[in-house]
Amino acid sequence: MEHTDKNRRMVWMFISFIILLGVIFMSNYSHFTWWSITSLGAYGALGAINKEYEFFWFFLSIQASVISGVLVMSFWKCDLLNDSFNKYGDFLYIIGNLFMHYIPSIIVVYLKQRDKLIEERSHASKGGVISGYALFVIYNGLYSPASVYGCNFNNRVVVIAAACLTVLLYLEESYKLIGIGH
Repeated sequence: MEHTDKNRRMVWMFISFIILLGVIFMSNYSHFTWWSITSLGAYGALGAINKEYEFFWFFLSIQASVISGVLVMSFWKCDLLNDSFNKYGDFLYIIGNLFMHYIPSIIVVYLKQRDKLIEERSHASKGGVISGYALFVIYNGLYSPASVYGCNFNNRVVVIAAACLTVLLYLEESYKLIGIGH
């Protein structure tokens, strides 16, 4: 078991190092995706010291905001996504979108420690989900996603949608806490 735990921590250290390099040289915090990628680096650093499970729900709520945002922006045909698609073409757009928006969640869910998450669930999950939403609200206070991404809708729509998603995550986790949905 210790060998597996040591390997998992080494993977987290490697992930954090790569992300840190990317964040240093490429980040643009007017895009919430970079907040998400930075949180993955922080989550990985916590994984290297075996504390990431305490922040699993916080991280997952940030990722859920990013993924739902990309889906909404795709549906609304926001300028940034269309411009990126036109600039990079099908293949690079799909690969870039996958790595920037979806792979972080896949990595975290794949490397999670189920037993430690269950142990922490009772006091960490709700605070984590609400904290992830609070970070998104702070982002919305600093930037206007509708303007940043070139979307033709009111920024309040973004905040309301994120609040709805947060409530769904919170309720789903609450049901698991009381034993419904196992």
